[in-house]
Amino acid sequence: KLWFEDGNIILTTKLSVFRVHRGVLLTNSYVFLDKLLTSSSVFVDMLSIPQPENDEDSFLGLPVVEMFDDDKDVIHFLHVLHDREYYRGGLETTFEKISSLLRMSTKYQFAGLRREVISHLAMAYPATLEKYKTATET
Repeated sequence: KLWFEDGNIILTTKLSVFRVHRGVLLTNSYVFLDKLLTSSSVFVDMLSIPQPENDEDSFLGLPVVEMFDDDKDVIHFLHVLHDREYYRGGLETTFEKISSLLRMSTKYQFAGLRREVISHLAMAYPATLEKYKTATET
């Protein structure tokens, strides 16, 4: 599901390969922009379609960026970036998903997603005993 035929960048983890849209990754994330710019010389001009300089830096003619994050974290993160229905703050979800999204949104500075996840966690895990009692009594 995270292999888009019209994707223009390949991301890899230890276990998976993803073909996604570079523009989606760059939206609201200066860290991702910096990572892409410094990970390969093919990102010199972000406004043009990058052309790999050699076969080591490309797969199917597309630039490749190796990610050193946990495979599940990357999967959850890419899902939410490409499908906002995948996660909605306040709706029931798994701890694995929400913790992955918190780690990745913090690391790559996706501020809006991070705020949404933190708000969700604050509702599920109130900061004070009084708020917890109020939440569990309703």
